[in-house]
Amino acid sequence: MAKERAKKYFQQGMEHAHRGKWQEAANAFERALKVDEGYGPALINRGYALYVLQRRSEAETCLRRGIALEPTAVSAHNNLGLVLLDEKRPQEAAASFRQALTLKSDCAEVLNNLALALEAQNDDALAEELFRRAVQQDPGYYEAWYNLGRILKGENRLTEAADCYRQSLRIHPRYAPAAFGQATLQLMQGQFEQGWKTYDQLRVQPGRRFAALPRWQGESLQGRRILLFQEQGFGDTLQFVRYSRLVAAAAEKTALWVQEPLLRLLNHSVAPLPVWSDEETEMTEKFDFACPLPSLPCIFRTTLENIPGRNPYIMAPLPVLEHWRQRCQQWPAGLRVGVVWAGNPRHHNDYNRSVPLAALEEWFNIPGVCWVSLQKGLAADAMAGQTDTLIDCSDELNDFAETAGVIANLDLVITVDSAVGHLAGAMGKPVWMMIPFAPDWRWLLERQDSPWYPSMRLFRQQSRGDWPGVAANIKEALQQQASQRENG
Repeated sequence: MAKERAKKYFQQGMEHAHRGKWQEAANAFERALKVDEGYGPALINRGYALYVLQRRSEAETCLRRGIALEPTAVSAHNNLGLVLLDEKRPQEAAASFRQALTLKSDCAEVLNNLALALEAQNDDALAEELFRRAVQQDPGYYEAWYNLGRILKGENRLTEAADCYRQSLRIHPRYAPAAFGQATLQLMQGQFEQGWKTYDQLRVQPGRRFAALPRWQGESLQGRRILLFQEQGFGDTLQFVRYSRLVAAAAEKTALWVQEPLLRLLNHSVAPLPVWSDEETEMTEKFDFACPLPSLPCIFRTTLENIPGRNPYIMAPLPVLEHWRQRCQQWPAGLRVGVVWAGNPRHHNDYNRSVPLAALEEWFNIPGVCWVSLQKGLAADAMAGQTDTLIDCSDELNDFAETAGVIANLDLVITVDSAVGHLAGAMGKPVWMMIPFAPDWRWLLERQDSPWYPSMRLFRQQSRGDWPGVAANIKEALQQQASQRENG
């Protein structure tokens, strides 16, 4: 009788899972286990439901108990691997996926997941091989086609990557990751007309916060009010806020909703446009439309030739500017150079775009250079014990207005692909950006300049991971500039 009751609860759990009701599924599997604690399938499926619910520690416990009871269950080993991969334990995850493959060597899903674990360990060559095996086993596996495209894009094999994205979208035309990958490939190659269209098609609604407002798609704004809002990272907001004045020229009322750390800076830079931040919960204004900032290049049909805002459009507030002018007078003489070596650690591509501080150590001995760290976050701690030639401002850089105040008093900014690079470029400050071998779409291909920021110079990796080569090129260029300043 008990086993029948447990089976009934298990079936209820499976029905909930098929409908995507994961909390209900987890509860039903738990009821089954209260009746029969040794019910292996209930343990395994509850573990997966908990994984989907992001309760990873409980999921791991469930799955390990399930594996002890059902050691030949492929799904148990695969699901445990997914949990471990989410926990950023890729070596352990790979071991679980390999165990699953010993039980079912032709399982496309496990091949794909093992490839993801190997990619997380920077073994892209074997990951590519496994993604290829996955799509051979299951040609309709659109996620694996996308993952294969992503690996190829990382190797700058762009034609092959585009083919994989197209294959993924042929199978699942609305698969957003593949559509985004295709769009960024087009933009990276300067194919702006089609690229913006694909990029913008991903935005069906104007965001959950403003879903009730109609999304602006280029209709007349005469007599209308529109809210422009941030949708992605700080750098994206800084890059696309240049369009706000074009919108304001056409609308009766234009306002901005941006991230809190940008609020003070943009309140000054885009005045008299009103600016709100995500920290504010109430809005007194009523709007006819809402539009995410990254949609504006598509609406304004941006090409390489007509990018707006080529002149500086971001400025530090005057009191902040003056405060840092006085601070800079206390620093050593020489070419004042700000430096950032790491971006946001939560960015999906941070491992590819951030640089170890130790890789730049030869810069800090160049005569005639006064170094100022603009680094924030955990990476700022890397300065301890590494160099005593960097002026550390991190404790005072509480928002981007302060960072802009420092930048305005520098001669040059050297940075990885980061929001600080966008900020310096938007201010018209000379900025040298270190670009990985597989660049973000906005830096295009091969160019040493940026059509988005005329004051920017790009230093590109010539092969994957070649930060030493980039550092050497920048050192040479910096020595020349410091020497010219000293002799000029």
